[in-house]
Amino acid sequence: MNYGENLEDLIKMVQYNDSKNSITLRFNDEYRLFPFQTRSENRPKFDSGFKKIISEFSRINSSVDIDKDFDVDKLLKLILANEKIDVKNEADKIFLQTLLKDYLVDNSNDLKIVHPYLYQYVSKTKDKSHTGEILVASFFNDVMFQDIPEISSYFNKEKNNEKSNNNILTNMVIDNLPELNKVKIEKKYICKLPYVLDVFKEDMEFAFQHEDFLNKNIENIFAYYYFYYTSQLCLKLFDQDNTLDKNEEIYYLLESESASNNRKTVNNGYDMIKNYNKSLIYKIYSIDYVNKLLGTKGLLYSELLEYILNLDKKELSDFIKVYKEFIKLYNKTNDNYEELNEENFKDLFDYLYIKFLEIKDQSPNNRYAAYFEDVGKKYFLKQRGRYGYILNLTQDMLITITTLCVKEDKVKLKDLFKEYERRGIYFDNTSKYAVESLLNKLNYIDKKSDSGEAQYVRPIL
Repeated sequence: MNYGENLEDLIKMVQYNDSKNSITLRFNDEYRLFPFQTRSENRPKFDSGFKKIISEFSRINSSVDIDKDFDVDKLLKLILANEKIDVKNEADKIFLQTLLKDYLVDNSNDLKIVHPYLYQYVSKTKDKSHTGEILVASFFNDVMFQDIPEISSYFNKEKNNEKSNNNILTNMVIDNLPELNKVKIEKKYICKLPYVLDVFKEDMEFAFQHEDFLNKNIENIFAYYYFYYTSQLCLKLFDQDNTLDKNEEIYYLLESESASNNRKTVNNGYDMIKNYNKSLIYKIYSIDYVNKLLGTKGLLYSELLEYILNLDKKELSDFIKVYKEFIKLYNKTNDNYEELNEENFKDLFDYLYIKFLEIKDQSPNNRYAAYFEDVGKKYFLKQRGRYGYILNLTQDMLITITTLCVKEDKVKLKDLFKEYERRGIYFDNTSKYAVESLLNKLNYIDKKSDSGEAQYVRPIL
């Protein structure tokens, strides 16, 4: 490995301005771990939930795109202009246009999803937050659905060839939609949590078999797995052991519960994530730059350590030499970086991270962290007085996830909580009782027998 060339490439990514005594850091453009940026205007707003992101994902997954000025009114005109639609006079045309608009347009003048194929025709967000929506959509395409080809059929015009299941208006709309532009899609995001993908694939395979459930809950499913994956990955980046095959324990409350000092979510919930998230960008930079020097892609700490320990003595010596050369270029405080122990790789890696934390202008880091916080505030966070934001599950979200956990065969209540934990949701004993009470109230739990047998949760579908 020519570490000298790697150093030259890295120097191009990190620029120091002597006159302003400032440094410009850039991400490694060969891959991405998170669908975040440092520009506030590019953050997705989630004003319409995950609808816009799913629409962008459907286009990316199908390698198609629409014009920026494409909207519902334009879509209706294109449908009515299709020669296959035989309208005898102007009055009939006006009637059909009114009928279609009432059927296809919601109160926000956006497209109603009466068929999954219509996601591809949802108009783009007009402001710069559209950029952030594409980032999240690309993340789903590159990472979450990398091994789930069935999703393409879900958004397909002729999916399942069961048009008889659609009403006449839906069929007419689908048959007369304009063709979309074909585009080339490049993949950037890499997966670091395969165990999350395993359970996601399991849940999606079930959802594809129950399309009414998927149509109704697809936004909840996308929102939860996005929050789940990014929160877990954030914690993993600060875990020196990098146990990439199991969840970090993150505790939630139900929306109906109250917070108190003795609740696990107070210390092992959002505050834990927030504390790491506020310096996440610098942890990524430090990992990125070690990867760049090594010529590797997306290795986390434990993986980097394993990689370095397998280098022969000469390669290890060459790497340490260029690493210290990079530190020398970056270091402007004349501290004793030369005294860093070459055998203590943790100290070597942490040096960059600690130096980045000393940067006076923390605004890029704050803007980067906000990408994670915004989706949390939309779906999973609730203000709980002096405790601030606490991780929270609404009844609707809990039922969606419970449906995925139970699937088609009843499960023991204690096993249901294990299934929640497989999906990154942990409850303390008080919350477990609240979940049990809610499921009982909704009549999803078989009543206890007199013999004291275990309780079972019935399939929800």
